[in-house]
Amino acid sequence: MAAKKDKWNEADRVSVPKSATKSTSALAPTRKIEVGSQIVGVFQKAKLATIQDTETHEDKEVMVYTFRDPKSGEIFAILGGRTGLDNAMDDMFIQNGGPDKTVGMMVAIERGENSERSGGRKGFIGNYEVYSWIPEKD
Repeated sequence: MAAKKDKWNEADRVSVPKSATKSTSALAPTRKIEVGSQIVGVFQKAKLATIQDTETHEDKEVMVYTFRDPKSGEIFAILGGRTGLDNAMDDMFIQNGGPDKTVGMMVAIERGENSERSGGRKGFIGNYEVYSWIPEKD
């Protein structure tokens, strides 16, 4: 049986000018925050994404926080889905007037020690402190 032709492939392609902006569906490289570490970046956006949980192999929605490295300019992401981090980021957004008002601000995320969950439940909750400020102009 012959392959079905796709009209998209038959369409004439347009030459994209060098001045065009580009966006992609690819997730930016992720950085993981270890206990006692700090990650700093210029906030770009926050949005929900569906990932596959590494333990349960089930789909789950997590926040993806995207930043630009202030030194290299590289775009990177930090995956939410952790109670402490998401709560700290939500509080920061409230203080700044929302995620849109946080775009362009420097953000530092510091990971503290883990706390045991209350009520005898198994597992730990990571403690996070999140700071935001308007970067100084050079």
